[in-house]
Amino acid sequence: MMASKTLQNSGKTTTSSVSDKSKLKLGTVQETMLLPLWARVRELKEKDPLIVDEAASTVASRIDCDLDKLGNDAFSQVVMAARHAAFDEFAKRYIDLHPSSTVVEMACGLSTRFDRLDNGQLRWFDVDLADAITLRKSIIEEHQRRHHLAGSILNTDWIQTIKHDPNFNGNCLIICEGVLMYFHEHQVRHILTQFSDAFPNGVCLMDTITPWLKLRREKGHLQLMKTFTAEFRWCPSNLQEIEHWDNRFKVADSMLIPQRGTRAFKRLPKKEKVLEWFRSDQSKTQIGYVLLNQHASAT
Repeated sequence: MMASKTLQNSGKTTTSSVSDKSKLKLGTVQETMLLPLWARVRELKEKDPLIVDEAASTVASRIDCDLDKLGNDAFSQVVMAARHAAFDEFAKRYIDLHPSSTVVEMACGLSTRFDRLDNGQLRWFDVDLADAITLRKSIIEEHQRRHHLAGSILNTDWIQTIKHDPNFNGNCLIICEGVLMYFHEHQVRHILTQFSDAFPNGVCLMDTITPWLKLRREKGHLQLMKTFTAEFRWCPSNLQEIEHWDNRFKVADSMLIPQRGTRAFKRLPKKEKVLEWFRSDQSKTQIGYVLLNQHASAT
């Protein structure tokens, strides 16, 4: 039976025929790449979707995995979809200011963000561990402005590749969605310092998991995460804590997910909606627009 393979043709997703679906052979953390894909695919069926990503459906059709088996956790779906939308909003802000910049999506998994945000000028690098990139290459092909790089967020090989790109102009947006919470605090400090040293004019988009959500995960109250063994590690009460690590770091803006009164909040299951009214902001996912060097010119 023939299946469709996503290709990059002038920067947009098209399809061609291949005979087999791509097999999943992933590590503990990499396997969580299925979660955001699951949320984006489910959003396509909603009357009032928080994010519309047609490419996600094509990617899902190419992997040998039944995403429906991950369940129907409405709370996780809303939070992930709202998180995607918030990251897109911040990314668009940077891209509007720097239309010919370089965008690096760390731990990209099966992300199709390039298809949603490309303006025809960006240089885009999707970075992940080797097994994840092998899977990604079997589904989404590269083209002249979009590249897949195998590399660890803890190392610098991928950084050198990007900095030696002839079209690199110093403006760099690094997207770290749903990744830093799986590292210890000292590792996150190392990662951000490494980013700042390499890209002083850069901005990093990142999110945090609060201690409350970590506890909820450990007690088995996050239905969707029961399928996976990866553990949350770095869970600060407030993202602004990173400003005390290095005087170059500046959280220029942030969002809380889900925030009361938003479309995402209205989509929450009734029980979760009631609970959210009584939870403080310390219990929410925080997404930050972080200047890697506030003394430089990045905005």
